[in-house]
Amino acid sequence: MNKYKITLDEDIKLIRLKYQNLIKDSTDKSLSKKDIAIINKNINNVMPIINVINNINQLKITKDENTRLLDENNDEDIINLVNEENQKINIKIDEFKSNIKTLITKYHTNISQKKEDVIFEIRAGTGGDEASIFAFELWQMYLKFFDKMKWKCQILSYSSTNRKSIRELILRVSGINIYEYIKYESGVHRVQRIPVTESQGRIHTSVCTVVVLHAEVREKMSIKENELRVDVYRASGPGGQSVNTTDSAVRMTHIPTGIVTQCQNEKSQLRNKMSALKVLEVKLQKHFDDKAKEKQSKERKTLLKSSDRSEKIRTYNFPQDRCTDHRSGVVTYNLNKLMSGDIYNFINKNILALNKKNVR
Repeated sequence: MNKYKITLDEDIKLIRLKYQNLIKDSTDKSLSKKDIAIINKNINNVMPIINVINNINQLKITKDENTRLLDENNDEDIINLVNEENQKINIKIDEFKSNIKTLITKYHTNISQKKEDVIFEIRAGTGGDEASIFAFELWQMYLKFFDKMKWKCQILSYSSTNRKSIRELILRVSGINIYEYIKYESGVHRVQRIPVTESQGRIHTSVCTVVVLHAEVREKMSIKENELRVDVYRASGPGGQSVNTTDSAVRMTHIPTGIVTQCQNEKSQLRNKMSALKVLEVKLQKHFDDKAKEKQSKERKTLLKSSDRSEKIRTYNFPQDRCTDHRSGVVTYNLNKLMSGDIYNFINKNILALNKKNVR
């Protein structure tokens, strides 16, 4: 279990935003039937909670209307009637709140707990040595956060100028539903402070870039039979008995990609087919690996239009002890606490604000 827990109200807000995003996604005509089916299933999973939320909100509206009626009347019978009605409403609201806790627990138990990997990159940008020092401090902040979240972390690449600075760091982070937690960390992080190397006490501005990408999971290549065209022919060239006298050679074409392999070394057509299939699996894996790298490269460029100071998503202002996310407007104070890895609440508020912004 994670050290952190969100409140019931925060959980309800996240679930409502998730529902709104699902409804929005369900109208996307570019999605496949399979994707739409998954979206509809998720909508059905969350609907019991949404129904209870709507019931609670409707009861609150009725109660507000009753309260206005009390302000407008002095008639004792009406006042008693309204007070009695409001008491019944309060009881119903309490019942619904108790019910919603049970439904949310059931919902979190049933939703898919997807184990996934992300590629997490930190790079020093504009600002010289100070940018490299802050990149190291960002790494320490995220590393402590990952540890508190019980996520596993593996260094894939590390480049530094000294023990407490980073030019570039690439990590693979593994855990449950990671990407949804940290996808909004991608962007340019700006720091404003007096560097340790500054002798005249001037405030400097430096930047680092953070990129969060889905890691492509390498699985055993699965090739469907209807995606293959298999041609047999008589082997050519030197060969032993039956090699050149029967249609034992095999040419295999993967129709979706156009990749072709062939084998004619064995006497048996079946053996040649098996050999051609193995070669095809290797070629297809390379093909899809190349596509994944190309996709990640495009995604990285989209996430980081520039590593200039003007493209900031977040500012860490040490003189004012303040951190501001410029996309959501979320602000937090006590940077020492934040940089020590205590960033869950800040990230969670950011998720709430940005998800809400994306729904509109």
